Amino acid sequence: MKKEVILFIAVLFLIAACQPQNIPTPLSEPSNYDGNVTKINTQTPTNQTPEEGKKYQPPPESDENLVEEHEEEESYAEYNYFEDVAHLPSCGNTKEFFTALPLAVADFTTIDPLGLLSPTAHVFPAPHLYFRIKREGSASDAPVTKVPLYAPGEVTITRINLIQATNRPEFADDAAVHFSPCSEFKAYFDHVVDLAPKLRQAYDSASVDRCDEYTLTYKSGPVNWKKCDKKVNLKVSTGELIGYAGGGQAQAVLDLAAFDSRIQPNQYASPERLFRTELIYNVCPLDYFSPSVSSIYRSRLGGYGFSQSSNAIITSPTCGKVIQDISGTAKGNWFAPGIDTTRFGHEPPHLALVQGHIDQEVQAFSNGDSTKNSGLDFGLYYFTPQDSGLVNRDFSQVKPDGNVYCYNTKNNYNKDQPTTILIQLADLETLKIEGKEATSCGSGSWSFNTPTEFER
Repeated sequence: MKKEVILFIAVLFLIAACQPQNIPTPLSEPSNYDGNVTKINTQTPTNQTPEEGKKYQPPPESDENLVEEHEEEESYAEYNYFEDVAHLPSCGNTKEFFTALPLAVADFTTIDPLGLLSPTAHVFPAPHLYFRIKREGSASDAPVTKVPLYAPGEVTITRINLIQATNRPEFADDAAVHFSPCSEFKAYFDHVVDLAPKLRQAYDSASVDRCDEYTLTYKSGPVNWKKCDKKVNLKVSTGELIGYAGGGQAQAVLDLAAFDSRIQPNQYASPERLFRTELIYNVCPLDYFSPSVSSIYRSRLGGYGFSQSSNAIITSPTCGKVIQDISGTAKGNWFAPGIDTTRFGHEPPHLALVQGHIDQEVQAFSNGDSTKNSGLDFGLYYFTPQDSGLVNRDFSQVKPDGNVYCYNTKNNYNKDQPTTILIQLADLETLKIEGKEATSCGSGSWSFNTPTEFER
């Protein structure tokens, strides 16, 4: 009898073991990339600040205090940037999507072309235009006017990101509004304040897709940002109110970016790196407006150059350029080693050696925060390139030839203070860089003490 009881109990245990277990589904971060930032920190970071005056301003990204949690996120190799607009009709061969002015001409001064540099937020050339909103007076620190923002065409709003500066209450909340006219084209406005009631209602009623917290360091210090994304599906008509631009210290500009999957993709020196893959489809938004509207906006392309001693507006001959890599040379984007850029779209650790976005005859070191131990703080260091010699040589002519090149630069973040920088292209994939205490290169030769290495 005892044997039968024991056998019966054993069978019960076996049956229980085979039943499905009621285990809660583990929480995971949604894996949607919006062109600005990936998962960085699950805790509120410390410190961070937007750029002043010339839109050295809040976009997403910074470095210290970061907790990289990528295990549950898809990589850029798996991510389709245009997936959320796949339900829209095809664009076909159409290119003229927008027929209305989103901002009245009287409401802004100039439009910075693509490629603005503002480390650490934008170490790499920025993929969007900057409309500089007019101020209420002539002083550079006069309050920024709040102006209406309208839909440029018949579009569907697919995503809204609400962005908050958690440690700086003087910076008002603002939003990024992502919109599309068709399935192969996407665009967004960033730094939209006071969303129109229709958009605010859509945002409030949608569930959170993901929230990210990150820190960016600007000229005036660090700022902690929190961004919460929500997917929406909201049609708006040409000329319909979207919200407002301007009106705050962090809203001195309005960003406009565009991406077209129909173009021949832009090329990086190392395409396999897969850093923010939407950038290979980055285009000039003004190419997608009607000729009459586009010509009005193109006449405003330009702004201030790198020099802090000049207040002259420079007219830009082009809409700018984002990807400037030239294989086999120093020119273009360089990445800090050991970072999985297929999952981590974060710019502060990196370095760019590129041309100016307005004064395109000038080149600059756009330096993140990886070179502090090499005598070079984050910032923007500019110079006039030369076509010969080892001093101030054009980045596109610096090759892995064994030479150390020296640069007499001016620090845009520190009142044009002279700063000497050494670089060497060790091989096709490795660049060394170091700052020197000397105020000029002199006649050479030069050697490294504690260089920082970057890779392609």
